[in-house]
Amino acid sequence: MISLLRGGLLAALVGVASCPSARAQLFYTVKLSAESAWATNPRPVYVAQVVDARLTRSGLGWLSSGAENMRRLARFPQGLEHELTHFYGQVPRSPQALPLVLVVRRLSLAEQAANLQEVAQAEVVADFYYQHADGYHRVYHAAELTTDQAFDVTGRHDSNISRALLMALPPMATLSSEQAAAGPALTWAQVLHAPAPEPYPVQTAAKLHPGVYRTVADFQQNTPLAGVEWEAKEGVMFGTRAIVGTQPTGLKLRGDTPTGQWHDGRDYWGFCDGRQQYVRYGGAFYPLQRTAAGYEYQAPVYIDPRQQSQTMLYTPAGTLALQKPWWTAATLQLWPDTGFSSEKLPLTERADAPAAVATVVVYRRPDAAPDRPVQVSLNGQVMGTLRGGEYLTLPMPAGAPAEISVCGQAEREACFRFRPDLRAANYLDCHLGTATQPAPSVRLVSVDIGAAALQECAEAK
Repeated sequence: MISLLRGGLLAALVGVASCPSARAQLFYTVKLSAESAWATNPRPVYVAQVVDARLTRSGLGWLSSGAENMRRLARFPQGLEHELTHFYGQVPRSPQALPLVLVVRRLSLAEQAANLQEVAQAEVVADFYYQHADGYHRVYHAAELTTDQAFDVTGRHDSNISRALLMALPPMATLSSEQAAAGPALTWAQVLHAPAPEPYPVQTAAKLHPGVYRTVADFQQNTPLAGVEWEAKEGVMFGTRAIVGTQPTGLKLRGDTPTGQWHDGRDYWGFCDGRQQYVRYGGAFYPLQRTAAGYEYQAPVYIDPRQQSQTMLYTPAGTLALQKPWWTAATLQLWPDTGFSSEKLPLTERADAPAAVATVVVYRRPDAAPDRPVQVSLNGQVMGTLRGGEYLTLPMPAGAPAEISVCGQAEREACFRFRPDLRAANYLDCHLGTATQPAPSVRLVSVDIGAAALQECAEAK
C-alpha cells in the first residue's frame, strides 16, 4: 500500500488488483500470400527441401492485435517446413531449374509503435545449398528485412513476411550445375551448424565514432554521419500512459538536417556519443549492450491486457479505478546483419509444429538391382543395410531434428540425405531405378501404401 498526500491531507491509498490470466495462450496464425509467389518471373532454381535450423522454434515472434493490443505468438498453422515448401512450390521456375536445399537460420515477425503508427517487420536469414555427389555447396546467403507501416498493422504481417521470403530467393538470372557446385563442398553437419558470420567493423573497432546512424549499414561499418549536429534528452513514451508501471526511459534525439532544420530524429536508425551506442525503437533511443550473438537492449513493450495490474484509488467517496499501465520493460535482441529487433522467445515450447512420430520404417521392394545393398543411417549412425524385399525400423530422437541417409555402396559412395516431414506419415520407400544408379531414390508414402508394401515384403519371405 502506498500513501498519497494532496494539499497536506491524506487523500487516498493505492492498491493493486490483478486481472486474472487467460488460461489458453492465443496465437496469431500466419498465412503466406500465394499471390506474391505467382507474381514473380521464372527462376533458375527452385526450393526442393526446407530445413528448419532456427535456434528457437517456439514461434515467429510476439505481436499485438485488437483495440486492447492482445499479445499473440505468431506461428504457422502446419509448421515452418511444411508452409515454406508449399509457398516456394508456387514460385514459377524455368524448365532447367536446379533443386536447392533451403536452410532457415532465422525467420521472425515483430511490430512496434511510434508516432501514432505501428511498424510491422519481417526478417529472413537463410542459406541455399546445391546437393552434389561430393556434398553440399552454398549457392546464396539471404538476410532480408521488410517493413510496413500503418495505424494498425495487424492485417499486414502475412503479406510482409511473404514479401521477405520472396526477396530471400537467389537473385541470379541463370545458374548452371557447374556454377552451383563451384564452392567448397560441405557435409550435412556443417550445413546444419553453420559457423558464426564474420564480425562487422563496428564489432571489432577499437574506437566508436560519435554521430548519427542513418541506416543499419552506417552502424555496421562504424561510420556515423559526419558534420551533423545532434542532441539527446530524456523522454517519456506516450506521456501519461506510462505513469503507472515500469518502463525504460529512452532518449529523444534532435538532429540538424543538411537543410539546416532540426527534427525529432525519427529518420535516424541510431546514434553514438563516442562511448555508448543507441538504437531507435518506437519513439525513442535505447542503449545497446554487446552479447555473444549480437546486441541487446531494454525497451518498453505493450503489456498483455490479460496480465495487467490496475491501480485503484481509495477515497472516502468510494473506489476509483485509475488508468492501467500500457507498457512494461522487455529485453530485445538486435541482430547486426539486418538490424531486426525482437523480444526473446521461449526455448522449451514448440508452438508451430505438431509432435514428430516415434519411429520411421524404411523399406525396399525388389527393384532393378535387388542384390545390391544400400546403407541406411540416422543422424550419422549406421542402422543397417537393405536389399530388395527388406525393411528397417528407425527410432526417431525425441525433440530433435532427424537426418536420414540412404547410401549406395559403390566405388565412390553416393548418398541421398534428407530430413523428411514426418507429420503426415512415417513410411519411406527406397529403390534403385537402374542397376547403375549411384544413389537410391527415396520418397515419403502414405500409411496405407507403406503398410501394403511391408505386407508384400513379409509374404516374399
